[in-house]
Amino acid sequence: KLHEKALFRNPEGVSLVRDCFQVEEYSSCMYRIPPTPGDMFRALREQQNKSWAQVCVVKGKNLTKEGESKADLIQALECYKQALDLDGENAEAYQGRGATLMKLSRYEDAIPEFQLSLKYDPTNLLTRAYLEACEQFAENRRLFGRYYTKVVKGPLRARKRKKDRKKEKRKKKKKKRE
Repeated sequence: KLHEKALFRNPEGVSLVRDCFQVEEYSSCMYRIPPTPGDMFRALREQQNKSWAQVCVVKGKNLTKEGESKADLIQALECYKQALDLDGENAEAYQGRGATLMKLSRYEDAIPEFQLSLKYDPTNLLTRAYLEACEQFAENRRLFGRYYTKVVKGPLRARKRKKDRKKEKRKKKKKKRE
């Protein structure tokens, strides 16, 4: 429809419109502030930090799930710390940190981690469940102290050790067959 207008078809009309809006002869009428190199750098750096943080979170999760010793869990906490240094709003890193602290029976330390995770991702139901369980464990520990650790946690740990022994026996049998 613009081509139908007489002012548009007239070369002198275009220069009249250009002068009216004070547009330079060799520029665009579209308003756009060109990005500065600093803006592009910041966006790229932020994207890189988020991807590296995610790598650290995955490494931490693997160490938490498959970690067989306290040293593995402490190393997982270091991975989560690196992720949070790179991306301080990473809800998964806070959740993983809380889960690792729970596995280390440090319930009081895990509660703020889950709360921060929920601050950055309030819809995460798993984090909410972890937080409720952690608060319950912390309350039980506060109420029952050493008794809770010996009576309740003791049998759970014994069952886990029994499972681990069975797994090792299966592995040995499998190696013998090969």
